[in-house]
Amino acid sequence: MLDIKQLLESHNIDCSKESSTHIVVKCLNPTHQDRTPSMNIEKATGRFFCFGCGEGGGYRKLYKLVT
Repeated sequence: MLDIKQLLESHNIDCSKESSTHIVVKCLNPTHQDRTPSMNIEKATGRFFCFGCGEGGGYRKLYKLVT
């Protein structure tokens, strides 16, 4: 299992909004045309939630969205 930040950066996803526990990125849901970062990802678990469209899930779903 890849580290969350490594997974995102290996697919050129901007991780500039980061705290010690979370990363905030533009939504990875292809049907949500996100203009500003609204998807919150927990670094430790890979759980995520988009406050714009409501998309959420765990590491496996995040991996599928990224790749």
